[in-house]
Amino acid sequence: SAGPAAGQRPSVTAEGKLDLEVEATRLKQLFQAGAGDGASGRGSLKATFRTDGDSLPALMRGLTGTAAVTIKEMQGELHPIDDLSASLDARPDATSLTVDARFPKPQLEADDAIAIVARNRGETAVTNNPVHGELRCKGHLWHCLAAGDVPAELSLVSGDSRLDFDGRAAFREGPGQVSGRLSFAGKRLADWDGLVGDALPQYGPYKLTADVALTPHRQTFSDLALTVANSDFSGRLDMRWRDKRPWLDANLRSKRLNTEDFGSQNVEGQQFAEKVRVPTGWLDWVRGKAQLAVGEMTIQHGFTMSDVDTALESDGRRLQVHRYRAGL
Repeated sequence: SAGPAAGQRPSVTAEGKLDLEVEATRLKQLFQAGAGDGASGRGSLKATFRTDGDSLPALMRGLTGTAAVTIKEMQGELHPIDDLSASLDARPDATSLTVDARFPKPQLEADDAIAIVARNRGETAVTNNPVHGELRCKGHLWHCLAAGDVPAELSLVSGDSRLDFDGRAAFREGPGQVSGRLSFAGKRLADWDGLVGDALPQYGPYKLTADVALTPHRQTFSDLALTVANSDFSGRLDMRWRDKRPWLDANLRSKRLNTEDFGSQNVEGQQFAEKVRVPTGWLDWVRGKAQLAVGEMTIQHGFTMSDVDTALESDGRRLQVHRYRAGL
């Protein structure tokens, strides 16, 4: 067709249906785990972009416009969804991606620890709250994709919980790194059941803030402050991946720790561990060391200890206690 009139920017509009077939081979490589064979679904696409220039780089640098995608009932071994809509807004000074999604409700077995504690507290064991997310890059779309070091903001909302991140994504060389300030808070952790695809504990209210540095092989949380109900933690957590297993190095302090804030309580008159099959496979999977100092620790039936100081280490075969001191 004829080109645009003088002074008018070329525009492209696309609209149609989508039949999705997603291969998961690359995802397996990225996440070092079995991500399934793929996923399929149906949806629609609508996009309108404008640009001008005499070369591909110039066209990309001048690109502005919007795109909207909806996906229905994505199936397969990847994370399934019931309904997802995403929109991209590319402007000269900023690029934003907005996502709204609803996920299938996770299923719980009758003897699942989370289900039993929830029933005992009179709570709903599983939720599938819709998730709203916004990712904002402080720059043009071309800059966000090509610069290799991008300032970005992320927010996620599910139920009464919210996650906010303000930092940078650097991917010019190597596997890339995301670093910045994280804030994660809400009435109960189980608000994220749908997004995670499994039942989460009913811990809450909770709040976590930390400086984070994330790469595919190492995740560091420094200047960490966590509160769960009446319990608190502060310190540093460093997780490195070796042979597809995490190595943890934790140094944490707590003014007050109440184990009932984390679900350690009686269930129907019996001890929690007697009623529920508690998995122990995590000891074979997680390796590392931890130091914990607690000013006041309360366990079941109001039994309290003070000035708890302990150092633990796991090599994947056994758990060793190197130091333990406490006052009654």
